[in-house]
Amino acid sequence: TLTPTTDAALSEIDSDANLVLVTTAGSIESLSTGGGAITASGNMLLKAGGASSNITLGAVVTNTTAGGDTSLNAGQDILQNANIVANTSAMTIDLVAGRNITMADGTSTTSTNGNILLQAGTDVTIETLAAGTGNVSVTATGQDILDQDAAGDTGVDITAAGLLLKAGRGIGAGNNHLETTVTTLTAAAASGGIFVTESDGITVDTLTINVDRVDATSTATTTSNAAQSNLVTSSGGHIVLVSTTGDLVLSDDVTAAGAGNVLLKATAGGVTQNNAIDGGSGSISIVAGTSIAEKAGITTTGTGTIDLQAGTSIAMDNGTTTSGAANIRYVATTTLTVGSITTTGDVSLSASSITDSGTTDTDVTADELRIVTTGTASGNGAGTGSKALEISVAKLAADVNGTGTGGLFLTEANDILVGTLNAINVNQVGTDGSTLTATTDVALSEIDSDANLVLVTTAGSIESLSTGGGAITASGNMLLKAGGSTSNLKLGAVVTNTTAGGNTSLNAGQDILQNANIVANTSGKSIDMVAGRNLTMANGTSTTSNDGNILLQAGTDITIE
Repeated sequence: TLTPTTDAALSEIDSDANLVLVTTAGSIESLSTGGGAITASGNMLLKAGGASSNITLGAVVTNTTAGGDTSLNAGQDILQNANIVANTSAMTIDLVAGRNITMADGTSTTSTNGNILLQAGTDVTIETLAAGTGNVSVTATGQDILDQDAAGDTGVDITAAGLLLKAGRGIGAGNNHLETTVTTLTAAAASGGIFVTESDGITVDTLTINVDRVDATSTATTTSNAAQSNLVTSSGGHIVLVSTTGDLVLSDDVTAAGAGNVLLKATAGGVTQNNAIDGGSGSISIVAGTSIAEKAGITTTGTGTIDLQAGTSIAMDNGTTTSGAANIRYVATTTLTVGSITTTGDVSLSASSITDSGTTDTDVTADELRIVTTGTASGNGAGTGSKALEISVAKLAADVNGTGTGGLFLTEANDILVGTLNAINVNQVGTDGSTLTATTDVALSEIDSDANLVLVTTAGSIESLSTGGGAITASGNMLLKAGGSTSNLKLGAVVTNTTAGGNTSLNAGQDILQNANIVANTSGKSIDMVAGRNLTMANGTSTTSNDGNILLQAGTDITIE
């Protein structure tokens, strides 16, 4: 007699405790139709042993609210076509593949505030990783960490407290960033660069992220992964980090070795730079919707330019240096506080008012210097009467709109020319890292201060050019002083103190060579000229006051026109 059994058909794996499924040399596949779900209420290990073995998930993998840690390990690929969920608080998920980890469109890996780790020998393609207050670590040893979504998407790929990214080539792409909602980030890549867009503010800082990895006995042992610091690329990889809302805080170094460009942008927040930024020989752009606090050095070399733009203020700490070999540009809507800016190229500074951060170092060292201030209040300007900006430049032009006690106050170390500058443009780095857009700042050709004007050299001549600009104009007290026993003051263009102006003083350690007119338009304001050797007025020139006294004094000869 044969009696058929009536065992119910099963369609999935469901363990109310631990679950360990290991192949010694074969793939594991859960089917997307006709069941296939895998569920445990304890530690879980799915391991496809063998170099060519895959794990293909067609149905959900769940560790329940009474569950444990979850580990998936494949000798070749993990093909995630369904969700992975760990429902017990703080329990971890880790996926390790010998070649690729690929999350299909619409899939997610989700923990309940537990760490998530993905590690692949070649590529990791991410759809959605959500760790709550846990951390996420993603490593693509050979090549890339990629966004599964199409270029231009805005869906958040990774949500976590901390995020560690490491790739042998690239992280995200110039036209398809990884979108994140995380608190802390560290990332390392090579020629493929780093491209991350953060939703609500981010700090670059050191992270150590471990998981509890399940073995074949169902025992979970905490990994001992090394800490990772900085935001760094090698081999010319670009770095682009954009925060769409909130602040961007750099508490580790940002380094793009080689010719990689750097864009750090807080669209609606501020940028606080606590650690160094090194652009190799690429261009650097730092953009803030509000303020920039520069508390550490910024450097690049070669043809790489540096551009800082702030919706409110830029403040360089005392002793902080920005250096390059090409043009450097700072633009602040409100105030700019300068530490030390040095380049063999040109520098452009623009703000409502510009002051020295207090350092005794030279504030600006460059070939040409462009200064624009837009603030019109009393006391606004560039430098102050008690603390001039210290510069060492070959050529200068300025447009200063401060009034009252404000104006332009500069101390130059060597010789200086006043005249038409080059177009001092910089390359603004685009969100793809490679697109560089030149700025279009208007070229200046003279010095014009709506208040006081003080230009003093400690050991060098001052010359205003007769062609290509060179006019010097003030609406307050004016001092032009060429310090040093061999220093001359050579005027090739008109010197004017306006009808709203003050007194005018010219002083040269050696000669005053007046090849253009000097005019004081305010009634009763004086003009005095003092030269250590000769004072020579060229044919056709004049020195004119509006009923104010005029004094000329020279150590040797005075020639009057």
